[in-house]
Amino acid sequence: MNKIMNIAIKGLGLAFFAFTLASCDTAVKSLELQEADIAKDSPELYATYLKNLKAYKSSDHVLVYAWFDNSTEKPFSRAQHYTVVPDSVDCIAPLYPADLKAWEIEEIAQVKAEKATKFLYTVDFDALKAEYNALKELDTESEPTNAEFQDYLIKGVQKAWKTIADNKGVYDGIIVRYNGKKILHMGPTALREYKDNENIFLGLVSDWLKRNPDMEYSFVGQPQNVIDPAFFANVKAVLLTDGLNATTPDAFDFYVFMSLREGVPSDKLGMLTYSPTADASDPARKGYITDNIYHVDVMSEWASLKHDKFKIAAIGLYDINQDYYSPARVYDHTRTAIDFVNPAIK
Repeated sequence: MNKIMNIAIKGLGLAFFAFTLASCDTAVKSLELQEADIAKDSPELYATYLKNLKAYKSSDHVLVYAWFDNSTEKPFSRAQHYTVVPDSVDCIAPLYPADLKAWEIEEIAQVKAEKATKFLYTVDFDALKAEYNALKELDTESEPTNAEFQDYLIKGVQKAWKTIADNKGVYDGIIVRYNGKKILHMGPTALREYKDNENIFLGLVSDWLKRNPDMEYSFVGQPQNVIDPAFFANVKAVLLTDGLNATTPDAFDFYVFMSLREGVPSDKLGMLTYSPTADASDPARKGYITDNIYHVDVMSEWASLKHDKFKIAAIGLYDINQDYYSPARVYDHTRTAIDFVNPAIK
């Protein structure tokens, strides 16, 4: 974001610099007042800022994905508004993409138009499998292989296509989430059934993408487990879920090399992280490596380094809403991560 600001505010007085910085990314005043004040006081300068923001997003940089908890029916906190997410976030994926409320659709339209942020619908094989197993009272991690599950899988994916079509103009593409399994020690029957499930799921996705060439797609999961790597031919980014388990730079390297089978694009890789919860008593404690070391900081610093055999083209932050409440500044960890992977021109 500093990169954009350096362009947008060049030649302005310090007073306006402070006002713009606060209004665009860190203000805690009401959203309506911010926008009205900017539009009223300096519409041409704000338009220049937005123009430069769009130019930045169309340039070569590390993409930033964010998963946004949109479960609230009516927002009661600024953390629940898309309009407050840092401007330099490239893609937002609502956690409940099929359940958008009217106020969400309105905000999404505003953010897309003003900031060129893309909104993505997550099509999640693992979630559909867990839902089916829960209905059948099976182990949520087991691999269902019967025709009934495959029918459930097909209907779940088709529901996603219908939702995207019904909300025309809202979504710019999809995130395909699929972890899969290692097939090395599978028996013939298990392997055949496993392949059937993957072929159905990724086949439905590939067919939809052919019919919707204007839609982009990114992958989240374990790409080394995808049987046919041709699926990655036109992928925007491949974000590795294994990275959530990494605690050191060497561990991130290890998970990257684990993913690099033939056909997986080594120049489009990405890593995932959690925004740390502000509640130290939270038993889940997502986002922490130790009490004083945050996963997002270690990951983003590692991602900013030059790697000889692969390129980190994206990072992704789960639970981004949590970061709004950072005591240092709103969305502090998100902003720090962005500064690491997309540093300002000095």
